[in-house]
Amino acid sequence: MANQSKYKLWKNRILAGLLVFSLFMNIASFTSQAQEGSENTAQQPFRILDVNEMVAEMGAGWNLGNTMDGHTGFTPGETLWQPTLTTQEFIESIHNLGFNTVRIPVTWGTMIDDTNEYTINEAWISRVQDIADYCISQDMYVIINIHHDGAEQNGWLRVGADELAPIYEKFEATWKNIAEYFKDYDEHLIFESMNEVTGPDATEEGMKKDTQVIMEMNQIFVDTIRATGSNNAQRWLSVPGRYTNIDAMTDEEIGFALPADTVENRIFASIHYYDWKFGMVEDMEVTTFGTQELADLQTYFAKMVTKFTSHGIPVLLGEYGCINKNNSTERAYHVEGLTKICQMDGVVACYWDQGWYDRSQTEPDYSYTLVDRASGQTIDKAVTDAIIRGTLLEASTEDLSEVVKEPDIIPISQINAKSETIIIKQGDNLFIDTIVEPENSNDVLLWKTQNSKIATVYNGKIRGRGVGMTSITAYSQSGSVEKTFQVYILAAEHKAPATEIITDTQEYTLEPEKSLYLNASLLPADTQDNITYQSSNEAVASVSTLGKVVAKTAGITNIVMTASSGITKSVKVTVGQIQAANELSIALNVYFNDEISGYFSNETGVPITVTQDGQYTLVFDCETDLSAVARSEGVEGLNNLTAIYIKDQAVTEGIAKQTPVESCDIFYDSVVIDGTPLTITQTQAKSALKDSGILDTNDPLNSWDGSSVAEVAVDLESHVLNITGINNPQKVEVTFTLSNLIFQEAKTVETAQISTITPMDNEHVTLTLFGEQALLTAALATEDTFASNENVTFVSADSSIACIDPGVVTSDAQGNVIQTVTAISSGTTTITAMADNQVSAVFKVEVTLAKEPVADESYATQVQETKTSHNLVDNTVHKSMIVTCIIAVGGAVIILLLAIVLGGLVFSIKRKKAMEEEKNRENGV
Repeated sequence: MANQSKYKLWKNRILAGLLVFSLFMNIASFTSQAQEGSENTAQQPFRILDVNEMVAEMGAGWNLGNTMDGHTGFTPGETLWQPTLTTQEFIESIHNLGFNTVRIPVTWGTMIDDTNEYTINEAWISRVQDIADYCISQDMYVIINIHHDGAEQNGWLRVGADELAPIYEKFEATWKNIAEYFKDYDEHLIFESMNEVTGPDATEEGMKKDTQVIMEMNQIFVDTIRATGSNNAQRWLSVPGRYTNIDAMTDEEIGFALPADTVENRIFASIHYYDWKFGMVEDMEVTTFGTQELADLQTYFAKMVTKFTSHGIPVLLGEYGCINKNNSTERAYHVEGLTKICQMDGVVACYWDQGWYDRSQTEPDYSYTLVDRASGQTIDKAVTDAIIRGTLLEASTEDLSEVVKEPDIIPISQINAKSETIIIKQGDNLFIDTIVEPENSNDVLLWKTQNSKIATVYNGKIRGRGVGMTSITAYSQSGSVEKTFQVYILAAEHKAPATEIITDTQEYTLEPEKSLYLNASLLPADTQDNITYQSSNEAVASVSTLGKVVAKTAGITNIVMTASSGITKSVKVTVGQIQAANELSIALNVYFNDEISGYFSNETGVPITVTQDGQYTLVFDCETDLSAVARSEGVEGLNNLTAIYIKDQAVTEGIAKQTPVESCDIFYDSVVIDGTPLTITQTQAKSALKDSGILDTNDPLNSWDGSSVAEVAVDLESHVLNITGINNPQKVEVTFTLSNLIFQEAKTVETAQISTITPMDNEHVTLTLFGEQALLTAALATEDTFASNENVTFVSADSSIACIDPGVVTSDAQGNVIQTVTAISSGTTTITAMADNQVSAVFKVEVTLAKEPVADESYATQVQETKTSHNLVDNTVHKSMIVTCIIAVGGAVIILLLAIVLGGLVFSIKRKKAMEEEKNRENGV
């Protein structure tokens, strides 16, 4: 009995200890479990990738430059510095060129409301989100930052300011608001704290001082992001040093260090690099780049290896590039060598593309642009190809001897793979192991997907995004060959598969250029499923990974939602007609560029409304129109300017992207400063519209492109102008004549009035083989001649049984609509053919398979998933990881022993107390 009692005593002590240990472990793992999408929220599943995996997946990077960072006096606009609105199709073309990371520089500027907790203009941040969604829909990585706000000492983010407390406050609040907006995004979204920030003192002491301020801001940035929770608790972040300069960030005397973090190995060191004379100076003095320069570059980049990557710290080369000097051979050699060095050093390199170019002249345009924003086609294939070649082709030597000028490309003649059919589960990744011929080919194998909502691909790695079927194409960069793979994405296996998708309503209405969230939810409440979304008509409205619907043009689309388990639901979205504009609000803008007061911003006068051709007058009076912020900065008059110009007020305020006019010409009749008329040099009317379609006159006063008045003095080096002959001018009046003002016409919604949809002879379909297909044909009875296959959407009730492609509906000569259905797994489901006006027909599909499909695990899904090697962590780091693991295991054992002891102590106290109580009862107490 004594032995049994002792056994029970130790058993209870151990059990109590295990309970305490279990409590510790549950608390420790709570955060990671909360990120796995076990709850049905907008939070996306977040993959935990190690440093090498992250760098490999990010691949080649590209900057959407001069776009969301473009601004006039820190009032940003998408088409201020280049003329083209970014589209989903354009981002797909960037991906298909071989890039997998897009850096989206963002100037927030006047879109931050300093009077209301630094909230951000909803239209502006929503547009940033739309572009990020374009990238993430392809599983491309996206980097969002604060860009020109920290432009040396011109923006509000001034590291050299005398009073830093208010800057820290605004910096923290701005990042909090950005982070809250994006917190549910998965690992493909990365935040970068700042751009090229620097103080005015370039001495070593000044650099040390700036670095300490920047490090304090980086710490605020990391702490703020992490505190917002959701996926931000473990999101990858990127932080720069002074001016993102390699020397300033690697010199131990300067003292740069990464901020402390609550998660390990989740921060990039952000640097920039441009070769000054070859890549930046706009002259023809240095147009070549040779082997010695490349060797010197490799030595220079070794500083990053010593400081960062050899210690397992990844580096983001956020910007690099070289301007066009009609020297594509030299530029190609430069970027291939640079990206090859980055590949070997474990650095993600993002080329700077500024969006505009002019190759029509014999003189070079000195632009960094590689891709035409309208067509998505490269304008300099040799340079673009070199970037991808340097990034994706494995380096065979360390001396860069394989990088040569004008290399002889040996085209790929054949792409071999063990199978042209790929089967994986939703949410899984798979690497398609291919062998190309000839073996010595230096051609690059690129990849694209037919439907990124079903599966994405980069560098041979496929990810199952949604349940269904699509195709993946591998193709040579040279254009010599391509190979298509049929890809099936099976339903994910979850403990509690979704049984129903719930939305607020079955029909939604949107105004053009507006957006809404579907806020779809799943039953049961504890399901681990997530939802993917597809629009049947992307031209009418697109839908993001989070269910954000963005209206594009008038029309009707059906949004099809599919849960990971395969069940689906569709809702109708009608985008209303675009109302005909009949008036326009415009205002006189004054752009200050005042180093004396330290004010570099845009001020706006009282707007007026114009409705037709005629003469108008706009005024800016410092007494009434100068903002309190400008006055607090010491602005006293119309001195030290960049420009005085007329602009569409709705665009200035971020309400509209473009001006709703077809044409508008302007002629300046008079420009009067403090009652004194200036001499008009304009001789004929000119367009008031920029190439982007925005009404923005750029003048009558402009220090960059020239003025339409004579009395201006311009400092060509600083691009600062002043009005001659008038001391401290206070008021400007511009009288002008508008002509040829034509407003855009209204666009109406053409809703097809389909009266009936009738299944043909295949109303009941039976399929017996995996991947077997059948055609579903339906006859339409219409009341409108314009009704077509575009007005009908086919939706499978359960895509895990039989799937269709909601975007591919055809028709025959008789006008019948046709959709292909594909067998996936055994079961019975229905396919609904639904017209825009909700008239529908139902097909029954029965799938009976002798053998159920199995996800292909014979590819390298559980081994190395990338062909590109990155020397990111040396043996020392590998050893430290082993030591860390040993310490972790040892720590767990110690915690377990402590828990057992603690449990035993708790048990002993309780046992002693129980014995005392028993004794008291025996004594009658």
